[in-house]
Amino acid sequence: MRSQFWIFAEMDSFYDEFQPLSAYSMSLRDGFVFTDRAELEGHFDKTAVMLSFIESNEDLMKDLRNHIGRIPVLSTIDSRAFEISELYIVKKFLFNYSKVFGFLNDEVIKAFDVSFSSTELHELLRKDKSQHDNETFYISANYSDELTKVRKKIQDLDLEIKTSAQDRKDVLFTKNGLNFEHKDFLVIGKSDSKALDSNDYFLEPYDAQHFIVKVVNTDEHLGLLSTREELIQQEKIAERDVIKMLSETISKESVKLTQYIATIKDLDVHLAKAAMCLKFNLKRPRLNEYSSPIAIKNGRLVPLEAKCKKMKVDYTPLTTNVSNRINVIHGSNMGGKTVILKSVAFLQLLTQMGFYIPADDYNTVIFDHLFYIGDDNDASVDGLSSFGMEMYNFIESTKEGTERSLYLLDEFARTTNTKEAEALISGILNSFVNSERYAFFSTHYMNLPASNNVSFYRMKGLNKTSFEEYYGNRMKHDFKDRIKMINDFMEYEMVEDDGSEVAQDAISVAELLGMDNEIISKAKEHLKG
Repeated sequence: MRSQFWIFAEMDSFYDEFQPLSAYSMSLRDGFVFTDRAELEGHFDKTAVMLSFIESNEDLMKDLRNHIGRIPVLSTIDSRAFEISELYIVKKFLFNYSKVFGFLNDEVIKAFDVSFSSTELHELLRKDKSQHDNETFYISANYSDELTKVRKKIQDLDLEIKTSAQDRKDVLFTKNGLNFEHKDFLVIGKSDSKALDSNDYFLEPYDAQHFIVKVVNTDEHLGLLSTREELIQQEKIAERDVIKMLSETISKESVKLTQYIATIKDLDVHLAKAAMCLKFNLKRPRLNEYSSPIAIKNGRLVPLEAKCKKMKVDYTPLTTNVSNRINVIHGSNMGGKTVILKSVAFLQLLTQMGFYIPADDYNTVIFDHLFYIGDDNDASVDGLSSFGMEMYNFIESTKEGTERSLYLLDEFARTTNTKEAEALISGILNSFVNSERYAFFSTHYMNLPASNNVSFYRMKGLNKTSFEEYYGNRMKHDFKDRIKMINDFMEYEMVEDDGSEVAQDAISVAELLGMDNEIISKAKEHLKG
């Protein structure tokens, strides 16, 4: 189940673009989150190497991806008696892995610690007759002298059996005129069957007027068939010996095979991540010491960017540099506060999942836990109200999380009365200031206590002057078009809030959407006090 942080970040649509090719890598699509900075830096280093490899070897990528995608899952790599189907899987694995290894340059081999030293095993599995088809397997006579001898005897005997059967048919044709050439049986009339000798033919009723006729083999022919059965048993014993030999040889290389599996996972994941870098113009995030400020330059919330493009609406990337761990963002409900939080969630979650990020630059730190507290329509606990659900999620997060956690609180306590909501948020701010936690609050509550350790921001919001200069007072468009036009003049940027300006975006938006003039006038008077 995806976390609320994941859902809030709208990660699903973007993460669907992450497409590793091998069956081994599918489990890694669950969204593993790194919490160790050094480990994550090493992960990013590998993506950088793979990205460079792709850019300088575009002509190889189709074949490389094809062979990675064709690598099968080894159900077992340490067995005393593999099934023939499992031997086939090992052969297919080694063939495709060796091809992948052959495509890689020295830089990739070094960065991913890639090796292949199973050429002898691979060649042993290719001793069958399918050397030109590396994805089949057959226990060839080439594997043992005993198998060669017994199969030669079977081959010679099959010819003798065929000759014996044909001789018998020829004799009976001469005797009775029945032609069994290329046939196992004949259907003849009831009257014709009376002349046939039971020592020569089996007769079975076909219908009321006909019989099915089959040749009775001679004792000599039956002896040949019995001998063949004995040879088949000898062949099976020889084949089991070959399977045992191959199984033991494979088991001796189980450590190598385990390493090859890990290598394929690693290569595949970083190949898929590097491909996303090229598709979405992703850049490597900068990981700093804990307690460092978070800074974003032209960070893009890709799912929203795609929606805006589809709606033919301009999208504004996020650029901000917050100086404190605790940050409060004010603004109207159309001002973009939630988008700011979603953008932070999107960039941070991608970073800690080991992806490059859609931003010109992203300076951040690594957290032990990522929490979102806000609207949670999909969750319920014993019928709690929206407010109760928020409280439950926040309390649980403080139990689960460490001091090194990131909190995103979107319009926290918005469903309760203003005075108590402001009091609760003030209490949380005080608690967080005295901890090592990072937090971003979006809220329309203005009367929160100032602190040297808390930064307050507001959204620039609607540029009403530019809007009116462009459209004048001729608002003849319908409601939907007015919303689109207002969005065009909404400035989704964070600026420091020193409390000197009173936010009036909500009133301005209501006015532009056609609210009654008298109501607007009274609202403005109320703000002035």
